[in-house]
Amino acid sequence: MFTTRAPHGYSPQLLGELGTAELFVLSSLRLWFLSHCDRDHEYPDWRQAFQAANIGPLGTWGFDRLCRTVGTTTLRSLDVHWLHCARVGEYEACLLRTVGHLQADQLEAAEAALLEWCPPAATRLALEAAHAFATALQSHCLLIPVRALDTDRPRISTVPLGSLCLH
Repeated sequence: MFTTRAPHGYSPQLLGELGTAELFVLSSLRLWFLSHCDRDHEYPDWRQAFQAANIGPLGTWGFDRLCRTVGTTTLRSLDVHWLHCARVGEYEACLLRTVGHLQADQLEAAEAALLEWCPPAATRLALEAAHAFATALQSHCLLIPVRALDTDRPRISTVPLGSLCLH
């Protein structure tokens, strides 16, 4: 199910290059996965940040369902990084792109991004959830820019369904 591994598959982005909305999404993503992967430690509840930002139940549901759908159906290793890692993982960058595309009404691009990680049926479920999340962020002026893809990024081999790796 969920495992840890040595670092690989970094996107070219550093945390210092991200805006507030991107950092909100990224830290929430990391906290969500850490609470499911590292049961030896207690982490802050990601939902507290959603409450503080006044993100309503639909946005909270969308984020949770998006993470659950991708985390349990993934065709590739999800490189979600530890909280203090200064680099953005490939999957983390993909999630930011997906939300940014949805906020820009680019459904096809959002779907294509998720298809890199999930089978088509799961992608449809993940898109519904991601759209609810993206809309909730947008209604609070938390806009995710669509950044250019790094064309030289390494490809990660296929792994068993539901695999997550933290580093």
